[in-house]
Amino acid sequence: MENVDHSSTSSENSITATLTPFTPPAISPLTHAHHFISLKLNTQNYLLWRTQLVLFLRGQKLLGFVDGSHPCSSLTLTVDDHSEPNPVALLCKEQDQLLLSLLMSSLSEFVIPLVVGLNTSHEVWCALEFAFASPSNTHILHLHMQMQRPQASDESAPLFFNVLKQV
Repeated sequence: MENVDHSSTSSENSITATLTPFTPPAISPLTHAHHFISLKLNTQNYLLWRTQLVLFLRGQKLLGFVDGSHPCSSLTLTVDDHSEPNPVALLCKEQDQLLLSLLMSSLSEFVIPLVVGLNTSHEVWCALEFAFASPSNTHILHLHMQMQRPQASDESAPLFFNVLKQV
């Protein structure tokens, strides 16, 4: 942004330009995350989903929130025998809630029930890792989801179980 001072004296007109640095408003790196997180987690794409999230979060220096290496401190501080709100922890909690929202928005409707009721991005990350990281857990979860899917009215029980066997 440029500030221009138009000051005049009796003998001459002069223009003095003073450049002041432009400071953009603080924008959370999560504001535009939906442009970078295009893949929603389902029962079959955990590694791809995790890869895109880890790369994005690491690039934004936010991975520590979800993986637990940067936990938020206590919400209160004890100062002179009384408690006061901890402003750093409040900002940390706000950031974590934005991350939680990002994680939730990157889940398919079939996966969201696994994390309902969890309150931090770290809790959600751990629950998803537990559910999907091991191939056997992923396979069991996929079978469970397949068994819950509505059956076509003309689909016979043997045909349905053959589909399950192929999964």
